[in-house]
Amino acid sequence: MPGYNSLVRSTIEGIVLDVPVEEGNSVIESNTFNNGTVIATITDMSEMIFEAKVYELEVDNISEGMQLR
Repeated sequence: MPGYNSLVRSTIEGIVLDVPVEEGNSVIESNTFNNGTVIATITDMSEMIFEAKVYELEVDNISEGMQLR
């Protein structure tokens, strides 16, 4: 609808991974009858966990908290 502008704010800091709605899509507010429309998926990258398989010979070369390249 022309003339309608909205500012959407997040309650957390993070990186936007996905915005599944497009301009012109209908957005429903969350209430006791429905969950509402997901307008963005946000993640906190500071809490990311990295899992990997490592050769047994390389185990001595890694440590918790080391930088990844």
